[in-house]
Amino acid sequence: MDDIFTYLAWKGDLSLKAAPLNETDALILCRAAYFPMDGAVPEDFQNHIALKDAAAVMLADAEERRFLMENDKRLLAELASCPRFEHLELCGYRNNTDPSTEKQFSAVTVKLGDSLFISFRGTDSTLVGWKEDFNMSFSLIPSQLEAVRYLKQAAASGGRIICGGHSKGGNLAVYAAAFCGKRLQKRIDAVYNFDGPGFIKEVTQSPEYNAISGKVYKFVPQSSIIGRLLTADERFIAVISEEKGLRQHDLYSWRIVPPGRMEPAAVQNSPFMGRSLNDWIAGMDMNTRRQFFDACYEVITQTGASTLSELFTGKNALLIIKNYRATDPEARRLILRGFTLLYRAARGNIPLPHHRTDSSAPPKQPQTTKDGLKTARSTNKSCANR
Repeated sequence: MDDIFTYLAWKGDLSLKAAPLNETDALILCRAAYFPMDGAVPEDFQNHIALKDAAAVMLADAEERRFLMENDKRLLAELASCPRFEHLELCGYRNNTDPSTEKQFSAVTVKLGDSLFISFRGTDSTLVGWKEDFNMSFSLIPSQLEAVRYLKQAAASGGRIICGGHSKGGNLAVYAAAFCGKRLQKRIDAVYNFDGPGFIKEVTQSPEYNAISGKVYKFVPQSSIIGRLLTADERFIAVISEEKGLRQHDLYSWRIVPPGRMEPAAVQNSPFMGRSLNDWIAGMDMNTRRQFFDACYEVITQTGASTLSELFTGKNALLIIKNYRATDPEARRLILRGFTLLYRAARGNIPLPHHRTDSSAPPKQPQTTKDGLKTARSTNKSCANR
């Protein structure tokens, strides 16, 4: 399969001056935001370090650093010896996780000559990072506000700007570009959103969001789940992934074709899991969503786990059940009703034999009950291919 590593073999010897930045370069720089750059890249924006020099620091003690994916090590090593990327200057690395405010934020700035590429990291393996993702369904999140501040700080040095991110990072890139202010927004040439979730309607119906939407390039795998959560009329480009289901979220599985573009795919209906999750979220009002996710998070964090890998090891599964039983009756009721609604949403999306869904049909309007749940199934409008 031709992927981003094949792309580096094709085009890695060409400088960005010889062949200007394209969507696959943006994809690579967005994945680079996941590199564990602590102590290797300056936190301020005045000092810079070449990518190859920062890579030498990270690879020297790679076993002690937390690389989220094994392919990240390979990508870092190849970028460090690739003329197209090795001399790019890195600065402004931030990596802040704060359980008390339920914030997981990370970003890095890459100097592309006289312009900047501001790359926002997606969700890492921490539980607080995933909790913040769920919080997007009912409110603004701390990382979105932090992304705006970061963009303003990075942009202080002047020059044209490109923003980008993968997963939650794509959401942050769009939000920061929308709400950074009119003067700064004029300096933004493009925003790359790689399979990032959408926004609550308070964002999508704002004039700030509409002002930047024409510069947003969103790419999702052909049967995306994450990138089509909380989306309504958001435009996107579907691309081919060699994986199935949730594994399509892994951008290393996305197919690249010469001279360096992601291979387009036919738009597919949101898969079973994506439809079920969207219907589930739509079936709860904002306050009920908040209460449900808060109650679940309280039960999970009482295990003492701080990452997903810790959560699914040892006796934590039994601890979760024990903590659920020990929590107060109201919290148990919220959790039970929330998962009951998830079951109903999943049951309502089980494909029927020889049944075709009319994606042009208007969504059903859910009826809100006294406890905040909505009884009728609702569906998002299908997104238009861009």
